[in-house]
Amino acid sequence: MHISLSGRRALITGASDGLGLAMARRFAASGAAVAMLARTPARLEAAAGAVRAEEFAALACFLCSEEGGYVTGTAINVDGGRIPVV
Repeated sequence: MHISLSGRRALITGASDGLGLAMARRFAASGAAVAMLARTPARLEAAAGAVRAEEFAALACFLCSEEGGYVTGTAINVDGGRIPVV
């Protein structure tokens, strides 16, 4: 089941590993802007990089699919809705 969280925000604590990281990944995959918090900055940065990479990978998979075949000539922001497009 897919629930769209587009336009929503999520604050995830303990996000550098385990359940926190899993929740951050799932919320981001559902379209939420995710703020991640953890005690260890280096581990948090690595986890945040992984979540950002998954967002780009999901877009690339969509664009390569049949459903994405109708998307042409456009710029797509992969930023969790942080930058409004007018």
